[in-house]
Amino acid sequence: MIKLIIFVYVLVLVSNSSLNGEIVQDLATFDVNVSSVTTSKINLIFNYIGGVYNATVYTVNINNNDYALCTSITASSCLVTGLNADTGYQFKVTAINNGTTLYSSFNVKTYTIISVPTIKVIQWQSSKIMRVDYDAIGGVPNDSVYSISINNSNSCYSYYMYSCSMMDVTVGETYNIHVQVVNDGHTAYADLSYVLLPFQSDFTVNVSQITSDGFTVEWTECTGGKEGATTYNVYTSLTNRDSLGDLACSEIVSPRTCKVNNLLNDTIYYVRVIALNPAIGNSQPSETITQTSPLISASTLELPLFIILLYSITISLILI
Repeated sequence: MIKLIIFVYVLVLVSNSSLNGEIVQDLATFDVNVSSVTTSKINLIFNYIGGVYNATVYTVNINNNDYALCTSITASSCLVTGLNADTGYQFKVTAINNGTTLYSSFNVKTYTIISVPTIKVIQWQSSKIMRVDYDAIGGVPNDSVYSISINNSNSCYSYYMYSCSMMDVTVGETYNIHVQVVNDGHTAYADLSYVLLPFQSDFTVNVSQITSDGFTVEWTECTGGKEGATTYNVYTSLTNRDSLGDLACSEIVSPRTCKVNNLLNDTIYYVRVIALNPAIGNSQPSETITQTSPLISASTLELPLFIILLYSITISLILI
């Protein structure tokens, strides 16, 4: 949430005067800086330039009521406390100096109180680790402090903000996750019990029904992850590089087959299949290599036709 920080400049031209022999400047300026906002506090900084030095009196009015702690004060700041969270307030600050009155008006909204954290567990197939992602909504920006424990131990290592990873995990074991967040004096927490699922198994890929412009891809089942949630993507590539290649079929569930068309004839293709499961992520690609058939030209067909014709004539002569 972006808070409104307003600088209001008011310029007033006053006549030269003197106070106890001191010359008063002709031009006075006044602005208010909203220096900080929390869920219950707003801090204001007053900047008055001109007039009689150190003689400015300030009054802060909130929603048409003078704020008692900042009425007729000479201090250059005011900390407004006791406000409600997620609430907009209308401010009017008056500055009086040597009979000249300047003011600025603006609106400010306090932040919401931090929410209960959300917890999401992801099992990383490639490294066989359990990653815990957590976050909360609201609160004062950049003020949240998180703490996380798993099975009453701080064995989850944080490499990124709002995420930690646990190694040496065991399939079938229950992990009790506790996340706590403190923001602007407010504390919220969440708990989640997670049973580690089996990681994805290896699977094989087979290519059949090869033609000059395509083929059919089939593969065995990839087990593991959340039951009944695995889908498959099929890719084809002309190179054996790190990229998967062109997506041929996506989100296949059953049957585990993909018909690939519009390929180049007599060409080698790398065929890759990955399994996707929301609890595990993506499997490592299972790969095979195949080659499309060459085109059959009319000249290639002439010889078989000639042999068939010759065979027919020979049989006819034998039967005469």
